[in-house]
Amino acid sequence: MVETRGLAGVDGERNGGARCDVRPDEGVFAAYVGLTASGYDLASFAAGEPMDGLVARIRAYSWPAELVTYFARARRTVRTVNPYWPRAFLLVAAALHLQATAGDVRQVADCVARLDIDSTEKGPDSLAWLAGLPDMLARMRVALAFPAWWEGYLRIVHPLLADYARAALRARHAIVRRTGVAATDLPPVVVVPNLLQAPEVVDFVVVNGIVHVIAALPAVASVAHELLHHLFRSTIDAAGAEIAEHAAAYGPVRDAMLRSGYAWGDDVASWRRAFEENLVRAATYWVVHGDSLPTREVEDDRAAGFAYVPALCERFVQGWRGPADIRTFIGECLDACAEQARSAGGG
Repeated sequence: MVETRGLAGVDGERNGGARCDVRPDEGVFAAYVGLTASGYDLASFAAGEPMDGLVARIRAYSWPAELVTYFARARRTVRTVNPYWPRAFLLVAAALHLQATAGDVRQVADCVARLDIDSTEKGPDSLAWLAGLPDMLARMRVALAFPAWWEGYLRIVHPLLADYARAALRARHAIVRRTGVAATDLPPVVVVPNLLQAPEVVDFVVVNGIVHVIAALPAVASVAHELLHHLFRSTIDAAGAEIAEHAAAYGPVRDAMLRSGYAWGDDVASWRRAFEENLVRAATYWVVHGDSLPTREVEDDRAAGFAYVPALCERFVQGWRGPADIRTFIGECLDACAEQARSAGGG
């Protein structure tokens, strides 16, 4: 049998107090097996790679029609960069919460209610769909081929676990070094390698105070990005009124944010989510690269529609004053977005 605990215990005093773990998760894997069987094709593997062979076996399996139909509901018909957002994420979040709560679907509903996503994805139909996940995962696990797929997946991912652990530790250390946040103020992190998902997609799910980062690649920036979302979230919550006052700044990024799935309408909640994503992308560049920002990557983000990332990068370089002053800093970042929006409009 392949060890399934990953690198549990790669944390503690010998790593400066950082609390990190790397743990392949059978529930996450099973959810993405179902998605793959239903047509998910955003992962990327070269012909002949072990994962390419695993995916081929999953797709060739004789699946019950109702199971394929269930997971196919994760694909949305709207035109976005990732048609599986946020429903593939909801499946992963549900799988992790079910595992932590011994299958309590009420905890899944509580988790979904707290998420900053389109409210239509949190309604009764969505919750009823997610309530069916335990049965679908149970049926999948008794499929004759599933144990072999899980065993094979663990063999493939096991040599990569040290890379994921290093990425997590470096991300935490970079945030502490750059922002001044104490290591003990950062939450514990569990990195869940998920090679079946798109390499561009990284999700984070908070379960019992632990940030689970679900990623296909062991990248420092990916882990830092998700931890920074967690770091800024409470301050952004507290700044709700000020974010609403700056809602005119939503206009220049609205269409791009709708296409990318970071917004879903013309409401303040969409603007808030768009602002947060622009802010955290800028913070990630600054935390990982310091004052020598990666000009090409920043420009790529701007060209992709994250119009405020360059200006917010400058705010981090010039205006960050430490964790005690985050609330004021958020206000200054909102002002920078508003000024750019006025300039773009010729006002």
